[in-house]
Amino acid sequence: MMGWSAEAQTILASNHIEGRLRCYIDVEYGGAWGLNVVEVTNRVIAWGEIERASSAIDKNFNTCQIIIRFRNDDSYLTPNFMSGGRDRISNVWSVRPSGEADYKDCKLYVDFEIKLSSGTWESLRLVRGKISDMNLMDDTGPACELVIKDTFMDALDKKLTLQDGDGGYFTTTWHPGVYPWR
Repeated sequence: MMGWSAEAQTILASNHIEGRLRCYIDVEYGGAWGLNVVEVTNRVIAWGEIERASSAIDKNFNTCQIIIRFRNDDSYLTPNFMSGGRDRISNVWSVRPSGEADYKDCKLYVDFEIKLSSGTWESLRLVRGKISDMNLMDDTGPACELVIKDTFMDALDKKLTLQDGDGGYFTTTWHPGVYPWR
């Protein structure tokens, strides 16, 4: 994974940052990803917390979950098997050439972008994860929560044990105007 350019690092060091988060769903097709990537940033209601830590309870690497809440008033994030009706709905899971993807086979990415002096944007991927669960909610308005298993931890290729569970951790909460590395 590449880091920030020299100009982006200078901007970050200046503490005068114009930045934004971008969110994408990568809809699986035939066991492949990257062919049907859909930006869903305009649907994000709330960014969850990033927590990268080992867990003495789970005792494995599947401990890093990120929850992102989306506006879903048009059922765009509702799979057809969960739609409750006989009519097929147009949703993000059916953007691929044929059929509807299972949301658990799809991935979610979150990028942070910095505006450079030229007016262009430079981005760095903060989250690359597989969707592990979905919660459709009506009590707070038509919304959908996607639970993401952060696959950066998978890259460690290490099974975490009970001894790893009492170590340190990194956590941050994303809010508009607050940047994860501060």
